[in-house]
Amino acid sequence: MLAPTLNQSVDAVHHFSDTRSSISVWPSTSPPRSAHRVCRRFKDIIDVSLELQYRIGLAFDGMIDGPPSPLSTGERLSRLRSLRRAWSTLSCTSTVTVPMPGPCYAYELVGGIFCKTQDIQRHQRLGSRRFSVTWLPSSHNPGHTLVHEDVGIPSRDFAMDPSQDLMVLFRGGEEFVMMPFIMVVPGTLELYVRTISTNQVHPEAQVEVLRTPVLFPITTATIHIVDDIVGVLYCLESIQPHVIMWNWKTGNLIVDRGNIDLPPATSDISFITNRTFFLTCGRGSGSIEIFALPCDRSSSDAFRPPEPPVHVATHTGPFLADCPRDKPFTASNEDRIHVLTVQYVNPAPTEGPRVGPRLCVFLQNQVLEGYIRRHARSGVVPFDVHWEEWGPANTRVLLHDGMFKWLRYVHGQRVVLTSALESGRSRIKVLDFNIRDVGPRQYTTPDPDSNARCGLSMDPLPAADSGSCHAACSHSHGVLVDYPTRIEMPNFFAGSVESCLPYRETRRDEMAEYSGVMIDDERLVGLKDGAFSAGDMKEIDVYMM
Repeated sequence: MLAPTLNQSVDAVHHFSDTRSSISVWPSTSPPRSAHRVCRRFKDIIDVSLELQYRIGLAFDGMIDGPPSPLSTGERLSRLRSLRRAWSTLSCTSTVTVPMPGPCYAYELVGGIFCKTQDIQRHQRLGSRRFSVTWLPSSHNPGHTLVHEDVGIPSRDFAMDPSQDLMVLFRGGEEFVMMPFIMVVPGTLELYVRTISTNQVHPEAQVEVLRTPVLFPITTATIHIVDDIVGVLYCLESIQPHVIMWNWKTGNLIVDRGNIDLPPATSDISFITNRTFFLTCGRGSGSIEIFALPCDRSSSDAFRPPEPPVHVATHTGPFLADCPRDKPFTASNEDRIHVLTVQYVNPAPTEGPRVGPRLCVFLQNQVLEGYIRRHARSGVVPFDVHWEEWGPANTRVLLHDGMFKWLRYVHGQRVVLTSALESGRSRIKVLDFNIRDVGPRQYTTPDPDSNARCGLSMDPLPAADSGSCHAACSHSHGVLVDYPTRIEMPNFFAGSVESCLPYRETRRDEMAEYSGVMIDDERLVGLKDGAFSAGDMKEIDVYMM
């Protein structure tokens, strides 16, 4: 094979930056001598071009560039690199305690903005009207808070996309909730399309309120905003799920599927792209069912886990239509990790516990996109993909002994987990699934036969002194897990469950006592108990990287 020309090499750099994919020019591990000269020239060009370094850095970290701003390319590159170093050891630069008074009925953390609703009515079950918006402090902005004292409706939940200045308020017929059960009547599910900044009707929305009739008042729902789509999963009962989706800009109803039109025991929903999503289902052997809009059943693929689960839930990072205006870059929608939490039933409960431990299954978004492309090319009828084909090589399965009391513990390809220590403090672990074989490793790789074979033990790694950071954020431990691990649960699985998706784990002990920690591009957010319903959130701790 002929060595590429210099122009072809430069084009390859741009190709790498645009597609976030690696390039293999020579299949052999010993390329021809001319290849070494091209590679040296290739490196020389990159070394003198901040633009190329920045674009490659974005691709390396799974980021997309932000809108034009006073920041130069060199300043953006410097910030990108400093964040990479900080996340590698969880070395925060400073910690700020942000006041967050009052209870928390519903909340979100998207694009560096933390929002919550709190009740201002006598009956909390009727929803909340007070809506607070807090731009969290960052390395370049001290942050501020905006409060909408009354959004005009009793909202039980909401979703938002700061890159579109968009929030969608959910109302599910609360006026009927307080009635005696013998008087339950049909109601209306309503989504109010507003701006975050003004609480006015969004200028791109042709319809102010998205409505659909429901048989009973809906008090809880899962809401997602993905570009111009808003999707809702709600359940009349645990066995009667319903999925409905609109184009929020046009007001057109795109998907309306009830229990009989959904896979059995549907329990959760997550988007893969702005036109594809999956449902988690707990009936039979359990499955992840993939759909493409407009959601004909013929477009679904089923991923089958190894054994029958009790419940399968899913969580992933927020989906942004674009990079927010006040950020130099943000995580790419394509480079995301999905976290499936699965709990199984013992088929022979007399021989052990009926319900097994909770498992976390980590799955990269790109794997699901690959099966979507495969289906589009083949044009065949729906097909099943069993665990042996998609699971071991593409996932990491870990035991999880805690509870996710707060969501938004996933961002990009990072996941933050919280557990309590005997001292009354908290341990924070960040799992990073963005593993690329480039540059020197900053983590130790333990022997797979050691105590780290389940990916839970750490080797010490000195951390850089963060100076102005909180004292509790000064020591970290890290490990690279790039070998197979196995879960042994003989009461639930006939054999071991092996998984191989590599990740880095960084841990900090002796943090403040948190019931949960959230994560985004540049910070960790520590939260405490007592925030929900009639409690008082009081404050949150923001650790800036």
